[in-house]
Amino acid sequence: MSRPRIGLAGVGTLGARHAQALAGLAAAEDAPLSFAGVFDLRAERAEAAALAHGTTAFATYEALLADVDGVVVATPTVAHRAAALTALAAGKGVFVEKPIAESIESARAIVQAARGRPLFVGHSERFNPAVRAAQGVARRPRYIEARRLAGFSPRATDVDVVLDLMIHDIDLVLALTGERPARVHAIGVAVLTESEDLANAWLEFPSGTVAALTASRVSPERLRKLRVFSDHAYLSLDLLAGRAEAAFADHARLADAARAYAHHAAHAAGAVAAPPAVLPDWTDLLERRALVAPDPSAQPLVLELLAFARALSAGTAAGGAPAAGSFDLATGEQGLAALEVAEDVRRALRERAARWPS
Repeated sequence: MSRPRIGLAGVGTLGARHAQALAGLAAAEDAPLSFAGVFDLRAERAEAAALAHGTTAFATYEALLADVDGVVVATPTVAHRAAALTALAAGKGVFVEKPIAESIESARAIVQAARGRPLFVGHSERFNPAVRAAQGVARRPRYIEARRLAGFSPRATDVDVVLDLMIHDIDLVLALTGERPARVHAIGVAVLTESEDLANAWLEFPSGTVAALTASRVSPERLRKLRVFSDHAYLSLDLLAGRAEAAFADHARLADAARAYAHHAAHAAGAVAAPPAVLPDWTDLLERRALVAPDPSAQPLVLELLAFARALSAGTAAGGAPAAGSFDLATGEQGLAALEVAEDVRRALRERAARWPS
Protein backbone atom coordinates (compact mmCIF):
# COMPACT_ATOMS: atom_id res chain seq x y z
CA MET A 1 0.00 0.00 0.00
CA SER A 2 1.79 3.11 -1.22
CA ARG A 3 -0.74 5.84 -0.44
CA PRO A 4 -3.25 4.82 2.23
CA ARG A 5 -6.76 6.23 2.28
CA ILE A 6 -7.46 7.65 5.73
CA GLY A 7 -10.82 8.71 7.12
CA LEU A 8 -11.74 10.78 10.15
CA ALA A 9 -14.44 9.98 12.70
CA GLY A 10 -15.47 13.06 14.67
CA VAL A 11 -14.92 16.66 13.58
CA GLY A 12 -15.46 18.53 16.82
CA THR A 13 -12.79 20.83 18.27
CA LEU A 14 -9.98 18.26 18.13
CA GLY A 15 -11.33 16.53 15.04
CA ALA A 16 -11.25 19.83 13.17
CA ARG A 17 -7.51 20.03 13.81
CA HIS A 18 -7.10 16.48 12.50
CA ALA A 19 -9.10 17.38 9.39
CA GLN A 20 -6.85 20.34 8.67
CA ALA A 21 -3.69 18.24 9.19
CA LEU A 22 -4.94 15.37 7.03
CA ALA A 23 -5.98 17.76 4.27
CA GLY A 24 -2.56 19.43 4.36
CA LEU A 25 -0.74 16.10 4.08
CA ALA A 26 -3.03 14.96 1.27
CA ALA A 27 -2.37 18.16 -0.67
CA ALA A 28 1.42 18.06 -0.25
CA GLU A 29 3.79 17.19 -3.06
CA ASP A 30 4.37 13.41 -3.02
CA ALA A 31 1.40 13.19 -0.67
CA PRO A 32 1.84 10.34 1.86
CA LEU A 33 -1.92 9.77 2.19
CA SER A 34 -5.32 10.40 0.69
CA PHE A 35 -7.90 12.11 2.90
CA ALA A 36 -10.87 9.89 2.06
CA GLY A 37 -13.56 11.64 4.08
CA VAL A 38 -15.20 12.36 7.41
CA PHE A 39 -18.09 11.16 9.54
CA ASP A 40 -19.76 12.86 12.47
CA LEU A 41 -23.03 12.16 14.26
CA ARG A 42 -23.92 15.76 13.48
CA ALA A 43 -24.27 15.56 9.71
CA GLU A 44 -24.09 19.32 9.22
CA ARG A 45 -20.72 19.42 10.98
CA ALA A 46 -19.35 16.62 8.79
CA GLU A 47 -20.59 18.38 5.66
CA ALA A 48 -18.98 21.67 6.71
CA ALA A 49 -15.65 19.95 7.38
CA ALA A 50 -15.78 18.06 4.08
CA LEU A 51 -16.53 21.26 2.17
CA ALA A 52 -13.71 23.13 3.91
CA HIS A 53 -11.13 20.46 3.14
CA GLY A 54 -12.21 19.14 -0.25
CA THR A 55 -13.21 15.68 0.87
CA THR A 56 -16.38 13.59 1.36
CA ALA A 57 -18.91 13.60 4.18
CA PHE A 58 -20.18 10.06 4.77
CA ALA A 59 -23.72 9.47 6.02
CA THR A 60 -22.68 6.54 8.24
CA TYR A 61 -19.53 5.40 10.00
CA GLU A 62 -19.76 2.03 8.23
CA ALA A 63 -19.81 3.76 4.84
CA LEU A 64 -16.65 5.66 5.77
CA LEU A 65 -14.90 2.47 6.89
CA ALA A 66 -15.79 0.73 3.65
CA ASP A 67 -13.79 3.35 1.72
CA VAL A 68 -10.60 3.63 3.82
CA ASP A 69 -7.48 1.73 4.87
CA GLY A 70 -7.30 3.42 8.25
CA VAL A 71 -9.33 5.74 10.42
CA VAL A 72 -8.53 8.51 12.89
CA VAL A 73 -10.93 8.37 15.85
CA ALA A 74 -11.36 11.88 17.28
CA THR A 75 -14.76 11.35 18.90
CA PRO A 76 -15.44 12.10 22.58
CA THR A 77 -13.51 9.69 24.81
CA VAL A 78 -16.62 7.76 25.82
CA ALA A 79 -17.16 6.79 22.17
CA HIS A 80 -13.61 5.57 21.49
CA ARG A 81 -14.35 1.93 22.29
CA ALA A 82 -17.26 1.55 19.91
CA ALA A 83 -15.55 3.44 17.08
CA ALA A 84 -12.22 1.59 17.44
CA LEU A 85 -13.79 -1.87 17.78
CA THR A 86 -15.99 -1.32 14.73
CA ALA A 87 -12.99 -0.23 12.65
CA LEU A 88 -10.77 -3.09 13.82
CA ALA A 89 -13.54 -5.61 13.14
CA ALA A 90 -13.67 -4.23 9.59
CA GLY A 91 -9.93 -4.89 9.25
CA LYS A 92 -8.90 -1.23 9.31
CA GLY A 93 -5.90 0.38 10.96
CA VAL A 94 -6.83 2.69 13.82
CA PHE A 95 -5.36 5.86 15.24
CA VAL A 96 -7.38 6.82 18.34
CA GLU A 97 -6.95 10.07 20.21
CA LYS A 98 -5.74 10.00 23.80
CA PRO A 99 -6.79 8.69 26.20
CA ILE A 100 -7.28 5.41 24.37
CA ALA A 101 -10.61 4.89 26.15
CA GLU A 102 -12.68 6.02 29.11
CA SER A 103 -11.88 2.91 31.18
CA ILE A 104 -9.27 0.18 31.55
CA GLU A 105 -11.84 -2.43 30.49
CA SER A 106 -12.57 -0.58 27.26
CA ALA A 107 -8.89 0.04 26.55
CA ARG A 108 -8.03 -3.63 27.01
CA ALA A 109 -10.88 -4.61 24.72
CA ILE A 110 -9.50 -2.33 22.00
CA VAL A 111 -5.94 -3.65 22.36
CA GLN A 112 -7.12 -7.27 22.33
CA ALA A 113 -9.27 -6.66 19.26
CA ALA A 114 -6.31 -5.30 17.27
CA ARG A 115 -4.73 -8.77 16.92
CA GLY A 116 -1.73 -7.49 15.01
CA ARG A 117 -3.54 -4.77 13.05
CA PRO A 118 -2.17 -1.22 13.26
CA LEU A 119 -3.42 0.42 16.46
CA PHE A 120 -1.93 3.69 17.66
CA VAL A 121 -2.84 6.33 20.25
CA GLY A 122 -2.54 10.10 19.85
CA HIS A 123 -0.02 11.02 22.53
CA SER A 124 1.14 13.95 20.43
CA GLU A 125 3.69 15.33 22.93
CA ARG A 126 6.01 12.55 21.75
CA PHE A 127 6.34 14.61 18.57
CA ASN A 128 6.85 17.95 20.32
CA PRO A 129 10.09 19.50 18.96
CA ALA A 130 11.47 19.77 22.50
CA VAL A 131 10.89 16.07 23.11
CA ARG A 132 12.30 15.10 19.72
CA ALA A 133 15.38 17.23 20.40
CA ALA A 134 15.95 15.48 23.73
CA GLN A 135 15.60 11.95 22.37
CA GLY A 136 18.78 10.03 23.01
CA VAL A 137 19.97 12.61 25.55
CA ALA A 138 17.45 11.95 28.32
CA ARG A 139 19.07 8.76 29.60
CA ARG A 140 18.82 7.12 33.03
CA PRO A 141 16.61 9.77 34.67
CA ARG A 142 16.69 9.97 38.45
CA TYR A 143 14.07 12.68 39.00
CA ILE A 144 11.47 14.02 36.57
CA GLU A 145 9.30 17.05 37.15
CA ALA A 146 6.38 17.91 34.87
CA ARG A 147 4.09 20.93 35.14
CA ARG A 148 1.17 21.35 32.75
CA LEU A 149 -1.10 24.34 33.39
CA ALA A 150 -3.98 25.54 31.24
CA GLY A 151 -7.04 27.75 31.49
CA PHE A 152 -10.51 26.30 31.71
CA SER A 153 -12.21 25.04 28.56
CA PRO A 154 -15.48 23.13 28.28
CA ARG A 155 -13.92 20.96 25.55
CA ALA A 156 -12.97 17.98 27.73
CA THR A 157 -15.21 18.17 30.78
CA ASP A 158 -16.29 14.58 30.17
CA VAL A 159 -13.01 13.55 31.86
CA ASP A 160 -11.02 14.89 34.82
CA VAL A 161 -7.70 16.74 34.58
CA VAL A 162 -5.73 13.49 34.89
CA LEU A 163 -7.21 12.05 31.70
CA ASP A 164 -7.43 15.45 30.03
CA LEU A 165 -3.93 16.81 30.66
CA MET A 166 -1.74 14.80 33.03
CA ILE A 167 -1.89 11.67 30.87
CA HIS A 168 0.40 13.43 28.35
CA ASP A 169 3.15 13.62 30.97
CA ILE A 170 2.41 10.14 32.31
CA ASP A 171 3.07 8.80 28.81
CA LEU A 172 6.32 10.78 28.50
CA VAL A 173 7.51 9.59 31.92
CA LEU A 174 6.77 5.95 31.09
CA ALA A 175 8.70 6.32 27.82
CA LEU A 176 11.63 8.02 29.58
CA THR A 177 11.94 5.43 32.34
CA GLY A 178 10.89 2.27 30.53
CA GLU A 179 9.18 1.27 33.79
CA ARG A 180 5.82 1.23 35.49
CA PRO A 181 5.61 2.95 38.91
CA ALA A 182 5.67 0.78 41.99
CA ARG A 183 3.95 3.39 44.19
CA VAL A 184 1.61 6.26 43.39
CA HIS A 185 0.59 9.16 45.64
CA ALA A 186 -1.74 11.93 44.52
CA ILE A 187 -3.92 14.81 45.60
CA GLY A 188 -6.53 16.67 43.57
CA VAL A 189 -9.26 19.28 43.84
CA ALA A 190 -12.49 19.86 41.89
CA VAL A 191 -12.83 23.59 41.25
CA LEU A 192 -15.20 24.28 38.34
CA THR A 193 -16.45 20.81 37.43
CA GLU A 194 -17.63 17.73 39.29
CA SER A 195 -14.24 16.03 38.83
CA GLU A 196 -10.67 17.06 39.65
CA ASP A 197 -9.53 20.18 37.80
CA LEU A 198 -6.15 20.32 39.52
CA ALA A 199 -3.98 17.35 40.50
CA ASN A 200 -0.51 16.54 41.72
CA ALA A 201 0.98 13.04 41.53
CA TRP A 202 4.16 11.48 42.89
CA LEU A 203 5.31 8.32 41.07
CA GLU A 204 8.03 6.06 42.49
CA PHE A 205 9.62 3.53 40.14
CA PRO A 206 11.35 0.21 40.95
CA SER A 207 14.72 1.64 39.85
CA GLY A 208 14.41 4.45 42.41
CA THR A 209 13.44 7.10 39.87
CA VAL A 210 10.78 9.55 41.05
CA ALA A 211 8.44 11.66 38.93
CA ALA A 212 6.42 14.61 40.26
CA LEU A 213 3.56 15.65 37.99
CA THR A 214 1.27 18.67 38.29
CA ALA A 215 -1.69 19.38 36.02
CA SER A 216 -4.28 22.14 36.18
CA ARG A 217 -7.02 23.27 33.83
CA VAL A 218 -8.03 26.26 35.96
CA SER A 219 -4.77 28.19 35.84
CA PRO A 220 -4.45 31.88 34.85
CA GLU A 221 -1.20 30.99 33.07
CA ARG A 222 -0.30 28.48 30.38
CA LEU A 223 2.70 26.30 31.09
CA ARG A 224 4.01 22.96 29.81
CA LYS A 225 7.45 22.16 31.16
CA LEU A 226 9.38 18.97 31.75
CA ARG A 227 12.64 18.79 33.67
CA VAL A 228 14.78 15.66 33.76
CA PHE A 229 17.62 15.17 36.24
CA SER A 230 20.07 12.40 35.37
CA ASP A 231 23.55 11.50 36.59
CA HIS A 232 25.64 14.65 35.94
CA ALA A 233 23.10 15.96 33.42
CA TYR A 234 20.02 18.15 33.44
CA LEU A 235 17.40 18.65 30.74
CA SER A 236 14.86 21.46 30.60
CA LEU A 237 12.06 21.08 28.06
CA ASP A 238 9.63 23.89 27.35
CA LEU A 239 6.89 21.98 25.56
CA LEU A 240 4.81 25.09 24.98
CA ALA A 241 7.64 26.88 23.16
CA GLY A 242 9.07 23.67 21.68
CA ARG A 243 12.56 24.37 23.06
CA ALA A 244 15.00 22.14 24.93
CA GLU A 245 18.25 22.86 26.77
CA ALA A 246 20.75 20.49 28.33
CA ALA A 247 23.48 20.98 30.91
CA PHE A 248 26.23 18.38 31.17
CA ALA A 249 28.96 17.99 33.78
CA ASP A 250 32.54 17.15 32.82
CA HIS A 251 33.47 14.26 35.14
CA ALA A 252 37.22 14.86 35.00
CA ARG A 253 36.88 18.58 35.74
CA LEU A 254 34.40 17.82 38.51
CA ALA A 255 36.95 15.53 40.14
CA ASP A 256 39.66 18.22 39.88
CA ALA A 257 37.29 20.80 41.35
CA ALA A 258 36.37 18.50 44.23
CA ARG A 259 40.06 18.01 45.07
CA ALA A 260 40.65 21.77 44.91
CA TYR A 261 37.80 22.47 47.33
CA ALA A 262 38.97 19.67 49.63
CA HIS A 263 42.44 21.22 49.69
CA HIS A 264 40.91 24.61 50.45
CA ALA A 265 38.98 23.15 53.39
CA ALA A 266 42.09 21.39 54.69
CA HIS A 267 44.14 24.60 54.47
CA ALA A 268 41.44 26.58 56.26
CA ALA A 269 41.48 24.00 59.05
CA GLY A 270 45.29 24.20 59.33
CA ALA A 271 45.76 20.63 58.14
CA VAL A 272 47.98 21.65 55.21
CA ALA A 273 50.40 24.54 54.95
CA ALA A 274 50.36 25.16 51.21
CA PRO A 275 47.74 27.74 50.18
CA PRO A 276 45.07 26.48 47.77
CA ALA A 277 45.18 27.13 44.09
CA VAL A 278 42.56 29.39 42.59
CA LEU A 279 39.24 27.75 43.24
CA PRO A 280 37.15 26.90 40.15
CA ASP A 281 33.79 28.46 39.57
CA TRP A 282 31.27 25.65 39.78
CA THR A 283 29.13 27.24 37.06
CA ASP A 284 32.05 26.84 34.64
CA LEU A 285 31.96 23.08 35.12
CA LEU A 286 28.67 22.73 33.28
CA GLU A 287 28.39 22.66 29.52
CA ARG A 288 25.08 24.22 28.50
CA ARG A 289 23.70 23.87 25.02
CA ALA A 290 20.41 24.15 23.21
CA LEU A 291 19.03 20.97 21.70
CA VAL A 292 17.36 21.29 18.31
CA ALA A 293 15.03 18.75 16.71
CA PRO A 294 15.15 17.95 13.01
CA ASP A 295 12.61 20.21 11.32
CA PRO A 296 11.67 21.98 14.58
CA SER A 297 8.82 23.88 12.94
CA ALA A 298 6.89 20.70 12.06
CA GLN A 299 3.59 20.39 13.92
CA PRO A 300 3.36 17.39 16.30
CA LEU A 301 -0.12 16.47 15.06
CA VAL A 302 1.07 16.45 11.45
CA LEU A 303 4.09 14.31 12.34
CA GLU A 304 2.06 11.68 14.18
CA LEU A 305 -0.51 11.45 11.37
CA LEU A 306 2.37 11.10 8.92
CA ALA A 307 3.76 8.28 11.08
CA PHE A 308 0.32 6.63 11.05
CA ALA A 309 0.17 6.84 7.25
CA ARG A 310 3.63 5.28 6.98
CA ALA A 311 2.65 2.48 9.34
CA LEU A 312 -0.40 1.75 7.20
CA SER A 313 1.74 1.79 4.04
CA ALA A 314 4.21 -0.62 5.57
CA GLY A 315 1.53 -2.81 7.09
CA THR A 316 3.16 -2.23 10.45
CA ALA A 317 1.37 -3.56 13.51
CA ALA A 318 1.95 -1.78 16.80
CA GLY A 319 3.60 -3.84 19.46
CA GLY A 320 6.67 -4.35 21.58
CA ALA A 321 8.35 -2.05 24.04
CA PRO A 322 10.97 0.38 22.68
CA ALA A 323 14.06 1.24 24.69
CA ALA A 324 13.68 3.77 27.50
CA GLY A 325 14.07 7.30 26.20
CA SER A 326 12.78 6.38 22.75
CA PHE A 327 9.77 8.23 21.38
CA ASP A 328 7.65 7.26 18.41
CA LEU A 329 3.98 6.88 17.62
CA ALA A 330 2.39 5.46 20.78
CA THR A 331 1.20 1.90 20.35
CA GLY A 332 -2.08 0.58 21.67
CA GLU A 333 -0.20 -1.18 24.46
CA GLN A 334 1.54 2.06 25.43
CA GLY A 335 -1.75 3.92 25.37
CA LEU A 336 -3.19 1.26 27.67
CA ALA A 337 -0.18 1.53 30.01
CA ALA A 338 -0.58 5.32 30.26
CA LEU A 339 -4.27 4.89 31.03
CA GLU A 340 -3.56 2.25 33.69
CA VAL A 341 -1.13 4.56 35.47
CA ALA A 342 -3.61 7.43 35.11
CA GLU A 343 -6.20 5.21 36.80
CA ASP A 344 -3.70 4.52 39.60
CA VAL A 345 -3.38 8.29 40.04
CA ARG A 346 -7.16 8.73 40.06
CA ARG A 347 -7.51 5.94 42.63
CA ALA A 348 -4.95 7.67 44.84
CA LEU A 349 -6.91 10.92 44.47
CA ARG A 350 -10.08 9.23 45.64
CA GLU A 351 -8.37 7.52 48.56
CA ARG A 352 -6.95 10.80 49.81
CA ALA A 353 -10.24 12.65 49.30
CA ALA A 354 -12.02 9.99 51.35
CA ARG A 355 -9.92 11.01 54.37
CA TRP A 356 -11.01 14.64 54.24
CA PRO A 357 -13.71 15.71 56.68
CA SER A 358 -17.10 16.21 55.05
